[in-house]
Amino acid sequence: MTHPALALRALPVIVPGRDGRTTRDRLELLTALMDAPAFDPLFRLDVIKVPGDHPVYGWICGVPECQRGREATADFCFNHDVEWRNLKREGQRLDVFFKNAWPLPTVSWHDPPDCLICPGIPAASSVGLCKLHVDRWYQHRLRQQRQGQSADLDVWLASESAFVPFGQCLVDVCPDQAVSPLGLCSRHRYRYKSEGRPGGADLPKNWGRWLADLGKPVPVTYTDEAAFRRWCTPAPGNSTATTATSSS
Repeated sequence: MTHPALALRALPVIVPGRDGRTTRDRLELLTALMDAPAFDPLFRLDVIKVPGDHPVYGWICGVPECQRGREATADFCFNHDVEWRNLKREGQRLDVFFKNAWPLPTVSWHDPPDCLICPGIPAASSVGLCKLHVDRWYQHRLRQQRQGQSADLDVWLASESAFVPFGQCLVDVCPDQAVSPLGLCSRHRYRYKSEGRPGGADLPKNWGRWLADLGKPVPVTYTDEAAFRRWCTPAPGNSTATTATSSS
């Protein structure tokens, strides 16, 4: 027989978060940690964009003014990494490599700059032009070549007009700008096509002419607009659309 003084007493079961205290305490702790002076303010933002030269998570090539991303296990882009390895095998010093290394232009952008003509519309090529102006530039250059003349980009740029921006990408929490009247950034446009275009959102053929030559607004058609909107607002835990913002 168990002595009364030694009898075990069952403790009440505490369900975390039922009264809100556990969640509140954790949020208060997290807030205190984020408010600490040593906490990187970059990670206090709702949408985090790590700059290429970040001291810890930097991703840009270590050669000054080189615009290409570094290799996963190196401090330089692919071309500069190969160049440095070859020089290192020959006994060259790193400072000599930096002195002679030539910065390279980007072949693609993680965060594209604005079009040279259209503020608020991302560039879509190494020329620095949006999709509409890239097409117009190539057409102009082809016409000049047929006439036996050369095309001057600077002269052509001065003759072009800016298009009205298409606004922010319709996908929830995506901070990027849309690249067409469809309302999706370049990454989500690619993801949307690869997933079978839910809702059938589509633009007219040669829609660029509607804006550039006809000056008309471009209509967006749908087979099921509600399905398209659902794709743009995925359920919690479904990374179908949202994860595209972190893709390169």
